[in-house]
Amino acid sequence: MTSTRPRLRALVACAVAAVAVLAVGAAPASAAPAEPRPAFTFSTLPEAPSRYQGQVSCDPREKPGVTALRAVLKATYGYANSGGSVRSCSQGGQSEHKEGRAYDWMRDVAVPEQKAMADAFVAWATGPDPRGVAGGNAHRMGVQYLIWNKRIWNARSGWKAYTGSSPHTDHVHVSLSWDGAWKRTSWWDGTVVTRFDQGPCQFFVGEPARPYSAPNYSPCPDPIPRVAGTFAADFDGDGRDEVGTYHSGRFVVRTASGLVSVPFGQPGDLPVAGDWDGDGRAGIGVFRGGTWYLRQTLTSGQPQVSFTSGRAGDRPVVGDWDGNGTDEVAVFRSGTWFVRVSTRPTAVTRTVVWGQAGDRAVAGDWDRDGADDLGLVRSSTWYLAADASASRLFRQVRFGWTNGLPVAGDWDGDGRDTFGSLKMAELARTSSPYGWGPVVERAPL
Repeated sequence: MTSTRPRLRALVACAVAAVAVLAVGAAPASAAPAEPRPAFTFSTLPEAPSRYQGQVSCDPREKPGVTALRAVLKATYGYANSGGSVRSCSQGGQSEHKEGRAYDWMRDVAVPEQKAMADAFVAWATGPDPRGVAGGNAHRMGVQYLIWNKRIWNARSGWKAYTGSSPHTDHVHVSLSWDGAWKRTSWWDGTVVTRFDQGPCQFFVGEPARPYSAPNYSPCPDPIPRVAGTFAADFDGDGRDEVGTYHSGRFVVRTASGLVSVPFGQPGDLPVAGDWDGDGRAGIGVFRGGTWYLRQTLTSGQPQVSFTSGRAGDRPVVGDWDGNGTDEVAVFRSGTWFVRVSTRPTAVTRTVVWGQAGDRAVAGDWDRDGADDLGLVRSSTWYLAADASASRLFRQVRFGWTNGLPVAGDWDGDGRDTFGSLKMAELARTSSPYGWGPVVERAPL
């Protein structure tokens, strides 16, 4: 009789194999990718897509939103290998890393497991959220853009090819808006942002903005070139001086009807303004390496008068030294004044030793006698001379900012010049000859 044990073993083996085949066929091809889990159940749509907010300040300190994003990646995927969230401001190029609101998650497309993680996170962030909003999860986190595997996703415009110097095949770059950087968005507290933090404002072209200190909900004005100098003169003949600034070959004068912008000179010139022909209305001019180039009106064009008085490195000063109604010139050089009593080529120059290197030279009619006198500004202290021919101190007052640009003028038409100070595009002026008196104006220039 034939034994049944071998046959039984064969049947059992076939049954086990069949179960295994069924089990494999029933399992998914791969496990469902992990997704970040919010602490809230959202009942509203997400924030509007973040606009691009490029780096304008130098503040390489990691912001709370970046720290929280790292924690989310760690909790979801078990890895948050960082390529850095901050970058030295001395490194070239613009980057939100220099403001501590960008994060590099080190994942490599050449390693299948790492690529799968990065793909999963990127798809979750930029794809439909539970309410069907494309990019909704990224909007709730305050993501303004991310870069991964030769592509860049912008919160407002979606995906496109990325052609930057790094293909981003070894890391995912995430940049946050200022609201996202400070964890104000709905992912973190459940409240949808309806007014957006504009971040710090850049005042001067090519210079970093002040580091972030508080939310700013007002749009930033366009940055202006760094002011090369200030001046004041009566351009419209009403007896009151207007104030102006000069930068990059352009005069900007603040009049009662608004700003007047006039191209004249070139970058590197120092501005001057004065009544060169005695008609009661000021013109403009520049000082360049010891040569003066003047126009008799507030208009662009070729210089109408030019002459040499001074040398490169001198600081130009304008004043009516003899009280004849026509402005003349002077230069200040490390504590010595060279005052020219006329713009004629044969004019006599007198020398006055008064001041020290680093002082700012100004001129004004401090005593209302019709002739302009010398003045020095050191820090925020003004030293006023009795006239334009001697170094006798007439008055000492305090006014303005320590690092402000001083300017003197007759703001109210009373025949006496008083003080002004310009700093960070803000102007302060006083009509008091005693310095810290009533401020006529303190407003954006």
